[in-house]
Amino acid sequence: MSDLTPPAGLRRRKSKVTKPGPLPFSLRVSFSLSPDDGLRGVTPDDTLFMLLEGVRISGSLSQAARALGMSYRHAWGMMRAKEERLGAELIVKQRGRGATLTAFGARLVWAQQRILSRFAPVAASLEAEFLSELREDLFAEKETLRLRASHDLALPILREEIERRSSAIFVDLRFSGSEENLKALAHGACDIAGFHCARNQRKGSVQHVGYRRWLKPRNTG
Repeated sequence: MSDLTPPAGLRRRKSKVTKPGPLPFSLRVSFSLSPDDGLRGVTPDDTLFMLLEGVRISGSLSQAARALGMSYRHAWGMMRAKEERLGAELIVKQRGRGATLTAFGARLVWAQQRILSRFAPVAASLEAEFLSELREDLFAEKETLRLRASHDLALPILREEIERRSSAIFVDLRFSGSEENLKALAHGACDIAGFHCARNQRKGSVQHVGYRRWLKPRNTG
């Protein structure tokens, strides 16, 4: 499901039946403050989605549970509790053939991955901005390295590695578009700016015209 296309057989079809009533559940987005232990923001529902994805990949609930460090009994109980609340089955167990996702379970995983692909960059940017707002109180004694770049999963790892290697540095990481990053660098609003540049860019290309004014700080107004 990495291409975020609907699973086979789950594409929406036109129907002549009566319009259904409201869904028996809703979607909620929230944030929390927690120790930086690699499990930030992980909720029971996140664990459920990881179980469903594990079943999709391995075809086994026991293997999916084992990969998450939980017992089969706990995983099965979590699955059944969620099915009861949603009013729909998520997996089907077959004797001697492991388990598979139901059509609803597969669509649920696909929808969650699509939401994450859109929301993750926004959430990461907001997290970075929020932490930067707290910098004055929490990291006042540290030297700040201001980094602006487009969203990339490697950048938070880079930030953590820099701060791990030097306790005297705080990395103010914020995500934005390439031109905005270069503009910030030109105006002294950051120390490092990341930007995308396609190969074989020629003079007069869209990127060349958009970037050149910011790559010459002395010419900015």
